Amino acid sequence: MTLQLSDADRGRTLEITAGAFFEIALPENPTTGYRWRCDVSGQGIVEQTDSQFQQGGSPAPGAAGTRILRLRAQGPGEARIRLMYWQEWSGEASKKDDFEIIVRVTG
Repeated sequence: MTLQLSDADRGRTLEITAGAFFEIALPENPTTGYRWRCDVSGQGIVEQTDSQFQQGGSPAPGAAGTRILRLRAQGPGEARIRLMYWQEWSGEASKKDDFEIIVRVTG
């Protein structure tokens, strides 16, 4: 079973073993042009392996859903995961939200 983090985990420090996977699931509505961008510090400690949009409960066009980012702990150390909800073409001034956690990976 993969550990899944949500909006409630903002600012959390996650302790995880090398080789383990975890997910971050956050609300997103890409039809507005806003999407989550993920930046991972700590080369060789944590890597993003996948990003998928999961449609919400409404089948209506333009309905919001959830962005699920899948990450893997690679090797020992500490990494900072920063996500920014923005319209890429409008630059950082368009930022509406952010999410950040620290990941400590053990042997």
